[in-house]
Amino acid sequence: MITKVAQAATGPGRAAWWQIKDVELVSVSASKQDLSASRAVDEKEYTDMLRELLNSGSFYYCTGFDATLSCQRAAGLLPGARAPSSGRLDLGAIFGEGGAWSPMRADPRFWWNRWHCFDFSTVQEASHFARPVINGFVTEAAGLQVAGGSRFRMVLVSRRGAGRQGTRFNRRGVDS
Repeated sequence: MITKVAQAATGPGRAAWWQIKDVELVSVSASKQDLSASRAVDEKEYTDMLRELLNSGSFYYCTGFDATLSCQRAAGLLPGARAPSSGRLDLGAIFGEGGAWSPMRADPRFWWNRWHCFDFSTVQEASHFARPVINGFVTEAAGLQVAGGSRFRMVLVSRRGAGRQGTRFNRRGVDS
């Protein structure tokens, strides 16, 4: 359960990117009293490692947009996301109501909490409690200017594939 977040960026429309700062791990086991002493020590070690990883500052979710999708992929999945005359992306369609996450559209390659969301995502009234979480980096650069003088704001989202988890990747880097 996410207990503390910080806003990382604001995208178009209703999209807001949130960095996960703290989580609470809630056990769903029947009883921890049934664990032997050595299994209880192992359980604590594993949950401490998981908590450390989740609190590392590299996990994000987005409200108003499916964080697992790129704009290009979302445009291919959402009807009306491209302007008929020019073929250009309609950011209003992508980041508006149509861009809200759906378990049927989410990209499993970047969906780190997919199995935790499954039960919530199957019940329409509960789907807003489970947002897809990505691992990577999100930042916003405001006040940028092009040569012609036009000013703009950019949100950079870098996603790490969910198949790249593990101690080696998190401690030493993927190419070590």
